[in-house]
Amino acid sequence: LTTKITLLAKYIGYMGVVAASLAFIVSCIKGLWIKGDDPKDLIQYFITAITVLAVAVPEGLPLAVTLALAFSSHKMMSV
Repeated sequence: LTTKITLLAKYIGYMGVVAASLAFIVSCIKGLWIKGDDPKDLIQYFITAITVLAVAVPEGLPLAVTLALAFSSHKMMSV
């Protein structure tokens, strides 16, 4: 069970990094090339990406633990 939770937590962490990177890239494309914003706005785009990462990972971990416990208890009930 602990290995499954650890693996699931790693996947959630990777997805958080992917989401943060995607948010940063999309913000750069939209802000710098489409709108023509000042390059100083890169700091704001980076802060937004870090915020996405900081919010995504802690929100996913309780869900991962809950799902792992639910699947394990279901498996124990069927034995």
